[in-house]
Amino acid sequence: MALTGTTYTRNDRREILRELGIEILTGEACAYSMRLLCDLNEDGVKLINNTFGMQIRIQHDPLREDYAIGMMRRHNSKVNGKFSVASIMLSHTMIDELVLFGLVDKHLSKGEVFVHATPKEDLQSYTYPVMWGGTDEEYRTEWLGENDGDDFRHRYWEWRLYRIYEAQPRRGSMNVHAMTGRAP
Repeated sequence: MALTGTTYTRNDRREILRELGIEILTGEACAYSMRLLCDLNEDGVKLINNTFGMQIRIQHDPLREDYAIGMMRRHNSKVNGKFSVASIMLSHTMIDELVLFGLVDKHLSKGEVFVHATPKEDLQSYTYPVMWGGTDEEYRTEWLGENDGDDFRHRYWEWRLYRIYEAQPRRGSMNVHAMTGRAP
């Protein structure tokens, strides 16, 4: 049975990042060969802020180019058709986290669920995690096997389900603290 919803693989991460506002430029900029130089547009800065709990602001200047306060100056002019506002050095692990966070946010914002699946050791044909987003009904029928009784995903994959629990008040991607009413 083919999955409905949207399936993403590790091979998609460069395109996913571009759609989220981050363009990978080069690995040659890092003296330790550990990070990749990336340009960010405003969407990319928002993703960095949401993922890492930061508050980087964009300075809009009608006479000069827009820029992100406190970040490296951009290297190229555009990311995914929008003007770049900054550059940043990101490790491969950070890039994987940004992709995961951005996709979880994208699907949960649409009222969908998101699955991050990792193959178990006895599944040799896959070496990387698979990410999937879709409706709750698609999750129940396709990942839990309610329609066909297929236990392939149970036997060979470990997965985590992401969903928004409406009982918990939140602002954006942050839960609101019950005692103070603040979101960090």
